[in-house]
Amino acid sequence: MPERTLLVIGVGNRDRGDDAVGPVVCDLVAAAGLPGVDAVVFEGSVLDLPMHWDPDDRVVVVDAGAPAGRPGRVTQTDALAHHLLAPGSASTHVIDVGAAVELARALGRMPAELSIVGIEGASFGFGDGLHPAVRRAATRTVAQISRRAARATADP
Repeated sequence: MPERTLLVIGVGNRDRGDDAVGPVVCDLVAAAGLPGVDAVVFEGSVLDLPMHWDPDDRVVVVDAGAPAGRPGRVTQTDALAHHLLAPGSASTHVIDVGAAVELARALGRMPAELSIVGIEGASFGFGDGLHPAVRRAATRTVAQISRRAARATADP
């Protein structure tokens, strides 16, 4: 079994429309069978998120972003280089990924690399499906993760 080169964490609720994008990205990553890439889904509280990575891990967290008029817009933040937005400012969660990451920073539990990928959603109603633009963004995100994993595997 190859050494883990990348940990992908998908945050969201599969039953709430575009909030499912994080888990959907993880499903697609798992289906792709990318060597050295683990995918973990968080459908509940993200407060213990930092307990799922190690100090030497390369981590990508994928989460839906609150609607702002451009469904499917992808933002990417290097959480090691930048403090994240104030809790609740761009997330659909009561305790959001930013709060969990800042807790990890305060506790000295940051991984070697931490990238937060936000995919803007349009609808978060129970039983709603993914907006087509959000689904396309999920596919593009998986392609980017695949390229990143390939680069990490090729690096000596």
